[in-house]
Amino acid sequence: MTELKESIKTLTTRSVEGEIKKFLTYAARPLSEFKNYEALEMVEAIWNVAHDKNHGKEGYYRLVYETVRSKVNLTNEYFKDLFLRLIGDREHEKVFDTVAKIEKNMQRRARSRQDRFGGPWPLGSGRPRQYAAGRPLCFYCQKLGHFKAQCRKRAADSKAERSYKENPASGST
Repeated sequence: MTELKESIKTLTTRSVEGEIKKFLTYAARPLSEFKNYEALEMVEAIWNVAHDKNHGKEGYYRLVYETVRSKVNLTNEYFKDLFLRLIGDREHEKVFDTVAKIEKNMQRRARSRQDRFGGPWPLGSGRPRQYAAGRPLCFYCQKLGHFKAQCRKRAADSKAERSYKENPASGST
């Protein structure tokens, strides 16, 4: 019975500001200790308290929760950055601008990786996997045993393309 009374007291004395303070304390941890789903639960708690207390920013916290819930699969670094910006900026108009900036930054980094390493791969996966079963993996034909630069199929395809460009009427391949 005592535990129930303590739970009720805790629920009735919670405030949005207190929940935000808890979240900011959690977010101050090193990146290796920051877990996306724990942070998502904290923002959900902020939204719930705002709803229960009829807080003026309840709609904003609902929007923040829904936004970050859809982004929970981001890397910890991006996710933490998104959370800190959204919780720190309490103006409704800034929410979408912030999300747009973060997404634009992620797309720019992904394009940069594509330019450097020659192909798209999921964000957060680091460099593309160049080996499978201890053998090199070709990004052109997807076969084991060689890299794209040594790919015979790629060489044959480019030779055929060059010969077609030189003499398109012959139709040779």
